[in-house]
Amino acid sequence: MRGEVLRALPDWPRGMSCDVAASYVGVSESTFRKLVEKGSMPTPIDISEGRRVWLREEIDERLDRIRNGRSGSRKLKSWD
Repeated sequence: MRGEVLRALPDWPRGMSCDVAASYVGVSESTFRKLVEKGSMPTPIDISEGRRVWLREEIDERLDRIRNGRSGSRKLKSWD
């Protein structure tokens, strides 16, 4: 189902749920949550009671930092 929803999106939404944000990054939801805990990915924002989203722009910024060798608050391990 999630794959069908993602294929139907004309563009990635500005605010993404955890599973959509993980797909946007290209990792599993559990890996995405670990990256958030490490500080490599941003924390979500509360947009209403019980609804948290990750902002696409903040995810893009973190991915750019990783690409440029600055992983945010902590260094990522090198994967050979």
